[in-house]
This record gives sequence, structure tokens and C-alpha cells, in this order.
Amino acid sequence: MESEFNDEPRFNRLAAELVAEGSYAEAEALLEAAVQSMPTGWKPEENDGRHLTVAFWDQEEFVAYVRNHPHPEQSIFWVDKSYSRAWYLQAVAASKQGQYERALFCVDCGLELEPDHPELWNEKGYLWARLKRHQEALDCYLRAAWAPRAQVARALRGEGVQLVDLDRLEEAETVLRKSLELEPDSEVAKKELDYIKTLKSRRHELPRFVRVWKNPPTDPVTIRLLTLTESLPSIPGPKTVGDEN
Repeated sequence: MESEFNDEPRFNRLAAELVAEGSYAEAEALLEAAVQSMPTGWKPEENDGRHLTVAFWDQEEFVAYVRNHPHPEQSIFWVDKSYSRAWYLQAVAASKQGQYERALFCVDCGLELEPDHPELWNEKGYLWARLKRHQEALDCYLRAAWAPRAQVARALRGEGVQLVDLDRLEEAETVLRKSLELEPDSEVAKKELDYIKTLKSRRHELPRFVRVWKNPPTDPVTIRLLTLTESLPSIPGPKTVGDEN
């Protein structure tokens, strides 16, 4: 078993397979042992001036990194020793079990090693969203700056969903449409856009005096109550001295 911990490509593959099949306890044991074996001072990127060595997670990430970080004077080498990915996989395993606080801890450990990794930021955004912390989730999705196409699409969908929950529907619609440019078949983005359309149609049911509000309500109960208030007769104010006539 120890040889698996020292063979990062193998341990990453094994752990990912275990998480996918729901063998969370086995995956976590493997991942915890792996991060314990991390060499002191390990970094995901080493630069000696002539050569840049980076611990990429997969080929798509390698291509996206080269595209967004041009180094014409250097050769870029891809190595598989990614301990930050071990923390990410632990976060996924914890999240699958509903342990969101534990998952956040694991993601933060990964970000300490690799502060700009888009998949870690996407996962942290997802976890904050599960905890109904929509602004924190939105901030995380915005941090996934460079990324493979699929991760950019995920970040945009995440932004859109959080913007809906923050009642910023126009912005949400814009970023969700951008996500569909990258992944046209995404059912999540399509359903969220349909939901935005429904919310906007509800706003047309609001009384005129409410429609001018900066953020009109969208939930049906509030809309119904406000609609009823418009039909109420005006209530005279209290009489004061001199009002008799």
C-alpha cells in the first residue's frame, strides 16, 4: 500500500475511482496517507529560469495553463505529483457525505498549496452554495480565472446560480448564456434560464408602485400580499384639532 502513496499518478487515479464508486472511507484513508507523505516544502510549480515544471491535474489543465501563461523563453514540463489534488479529492469525498465544513477545510488546505487553482475555487464555491452562503460562493466562482473549458463553464454556471439567489437576475442571465457558449448542452444552465424567465414574469404581476423598486420581490407569497395591498381602500389619517370641517 505504501508504494501507492509514493506513486502520485496511481494514488490519484485510485482515489478518484474510489470516490466515484462511493467507497469514501477507503478513499479518505488513501488520500490522508498520501498528503502525510508530501515532501517538506513541496510546491506545485518549480522555476529554475530555463525550465518551468508544473504539477498539472490533467491534459486539459496543461493546455489551458500554456494558453493563459505564455512563457516563450522557457520549456514547460508536466509532472504528476499533485498533493493539492489529494486535498481536492478529500473535499469531494466529504461533500458527497454532506460534510461541508470538513470539505471546506480540505479545499482550503489545497488552496494553501495552489492558491490559483480553478477547480479548487469552483469546489469551494459549490460548498458555500450548499451552505446558503451565496455571496461567498459567488466570490469563489469569480476566482476561477484561468481554467480548462469545462471548468470555466462550471464557474459561469455557479456565478449565475448565485446571482439568481442574490436576486441579480440580469447579471445571472448574462453569465448563464456565456456558459452555454462553452457547453451548449448544459441542462443546468438551461433550467436556470427558464427559472429566471419565470421569476421575471412574476414581477409583471406586481403592483405598479413596487415595479420601480431596485430589487422587486420574486417569491409568490410576497407578490400576492403586495397585490392585495394595492386593492385596499385608502385609510384616512387621524383627525387633529381644526379638521372638523
